[in-house]
Amino acid sequence: MNLQGSLAKFLKTGSIFYQKRAECFNENHIVRDAWLRLAEDMDWQASSLKGLPPALWNEIQASQNELLGSVANGFPIKGDSRPCEAVPLQESIGQSLLLEEPVVLGIYAPLIRKLRTAWTNRALDFYVIVKSHVTGLMRLVQTYCGDPALIQRAASLLESFEKEAQEPEFIVIRKVARDSRSRKHKDVRAPRPKARTARKPSRKVPGRPLASRARSASKASKPLVRKIRISSRRASR
Repeated sequence: MNLQGSLAKFLKTGSIFYQKRAECFNENHIVRDAWLRLAEDMDWQASSLKGLPPALWNEIQASQNELLGSVANGFPIKGDSRPCEAVPLQESIGQSLLLEEPVVLGIYAPLIRKLRTAWTNRALDFYVIVKSHVTGLMRLVQTYCGDPALIQRAASLLESFEKEAQEPEFIVIRKVARDSRSRKHKDVRAPRPKARTARKPSRKVPGRPLASRARSASKASKPLVRKIRISSRRASR
């Protein structure tokens, strides 16, 4: 199975997991609604992934095996068929973190970084969807868990996702490398523009030739004055 199919299966499994958690805690409407929102988030993620450009999946095909491993790590909870009475809230929250951590950090963050290289709008949309989902999970953990270790894990999940999704390695580092190469090529292949710029200062001095022309014109006018005076003297005689 390719990465798209594996992610679709994972998200469907996650949505069913959260729906079952909502049924188990049906008496507490606030907790139930929190689980249902997480299930809806999974469906929203699946719909958003379907809309991603095919070129993206082709680009990440080289690292597909590694990404598939991250999806597989999010599936251990699918075999839990115990009745609701046997699964306390704290354990359910711990299972949700086991479900989310490998995919959020191992797949979603790299996908967003890759989207940022050519599909900026898509990257922002998907980033908002995932961040909203992880934030909702963190609030559920902080409000109802009571376990400091799980609360720290939920907060760390959100923080790590934000940091890794915004890493500039796919944008800034590669662009800098390309710019440095292009500058080297320009310096080696195009020395002529430099020679032309060296000649420009001589062209930017228009005053000198105009001044010399003015001086030559004044010198040429003096003999004409003398001839006029000579001719007037002869006329007086």
